[in-house]
Amino acid sequence: MGIESYLVAEMLQRLEKQGAMLRPHAAEIATSLSKDDYPEARDASAELLRALDAFVNTTRILRDHVVANDGMGEIGESLGELALRARGMVLVDQLAVLCDALDDPVARERTQRWFVGRCHDIAELVALVHERITLIHAIWMPYRQDQPPRPGMTEPDRSSFYRTAIRVAQRALCELRDEPELASFLDNGVTAADLPEVHQACKRIDVVLGLQLDSEAGRLTGRKQRRSRTPNGVPERP
Repeated sequence: MGIESYLVAEMLQRLEKQGAMLRPHAAEIATSLSKDDYPEARDASAELLRALDAFVNTTRILRDHVVANDGMGEIGESLGELALRARGMVLVDQLAVLCDALDDPVARERTQRWFVGRCHDIAELVALVHERITLIHAIWMPYRQDQPPRPGMTEPDRSSFYRTAIRVAQRALCELRDEPELASFLDNGVTAADLPEVHQACKRIDVVLGLQLDSEAGRLTGRKQRRSRTPNGVPERP
């Protein structure tokens, strides 16, 4: 996928920044109207419109690239689904980059101590993450509109289950970055400037896993900060 993955990662980060701008503008409009300050409300409305235009344009670009490349069909009813699929696509691609980078004997030897727990090499780490991504998608996919209706489930029930499942899947994807095997590799990789390809791939995975989307309210929220770890890869207590 290559360049598509880089573009999707950039669009995700742009979407996070643009989404964070929407609610402050909306709140400013509401505050201005409550004070009968209509000129200020008009100015805030113009700012909100500009922010919405940028947000919609980024969403459109991201949707086009995800639908064209991830093999999962059209996007459903939720921005959260788009974000989940985009993040999963970047993860899979960057894991492939890491596999290629660790074909080099020097890089393979340099990174061997980064593997902990169930994973003894990059192939096992990739298999673990792929398994987790598949399970995460399985949380929400049965409730998409294009899936066969479940016996006794009404359309409003399906829509409610779908949106709830999207939120559960989002949390599961964020928690993936705390899997000890992946966390150990990323924590080492993001500081390994002497291995440029590994370094960049780990940074991109770290950023994408840190993105969060509140699909219920349609807003993007701040990144989850990784907890610092002991040398054995165990999270330190706050």
